[in-house]
Amino acid sequence: MTTLAPAEFQEFFDSQEETVSRHGHSAYRRTRCRWVDRYLAYTFLGTPYFDNYWMRCVEVGIKRLGISGDPDQDEAEVELRYATLTGPEDAPSSALDFGIEILEVGGGRTWTTGGAAVDIPLSLVIPFMEEIIEVSTLEVPVGALWACLGKINAYTWRGWPANCVMFQPPASRTEWDPDLIRYRSRLAFYFKIGPRSWNEAWNPVKTGGAGWDTTSPLLFETADFSMLGF
Repeated sequence: MTTLAPAEFQEFFDSQEETVSRHGHSAYRRTRCRWVDRYLAYTFLGTPYFDNYWMRCVEVGIKRLGISGDPDQDEAEVELRYATLTGPEDAPSSALDFGIEILEVGGGRTWTTGGAAVDIPLSLVIPFMEEIIEVSTLEVPVGALWACLGKINAYTWRGWPANCVMFQPPASRTEWDPDLIRYRSRLAFYFKIGPRSWNEAWNPVKTGGAGWDTTSPLLFETADFSMLGF
C-alpha cells in the first residue's frame, strides 16, 4: 500500500549516477510515484539536472512496483534520464571573425608638397577578433545576459586576459520542440576581443611620450563572464 500523496515524486536514496564521455555528459535519477500518476513524469522533460544548466532531462522510463492491481495503491519507479546533447542541432558551435580598425592618433608629420606645408596625421592599425558562440537551451538566462551586456571580462576568460573581451548584444531564437514537448531556444553570444584592455585609449600627451593609457574614469565596467556558462 502506497504512502505517497497524489502527484508526489519521491527520489530514491543514492539514486543518482553520472557518465562523462567525448559525446557529453549524461546522468539519471530514480524516483517513485503512485502508478496512477506515472504519466505526470512528462513534466520533468527538459528540466535541468540540479544546478547543471546545460544538462537536461531528455527521457523518462517507467516500471511498475507492486502487484495488487490497484492503480491507486501500486507504485511506479520513474527513471529520469539526462544528457547534455540530444542531437546534432543541440551541439554548441563557434565562429571567428577577424578585422581591423584604423585609429587616427594626431601628432602627424609635416610634408612639403609644391612648396606648401601639409600635415599628415599618423594612424594606427588595431586588429580585433569577434567570436560568436551558439548554444541550444531551454531557458534564456536573461539575468546573466543583462549583468554582462556591454561589459568586459573581469577575469581571464577562455584564455584571454582580463579586460580584453567585450560582451556584445546577444540574439535568441525560440521554437517549439515536439520531442521535449516544450519550447527550446538557440542562443547566440557575441564577444569582441581586442589586443589590449578596452579601458585603454591612445593618449597623445602621456607622460614620457604618446602611447596607450588607462582612462579615468574607466570606459567599461567589468563582469564575471563565467555566469554565462562558459
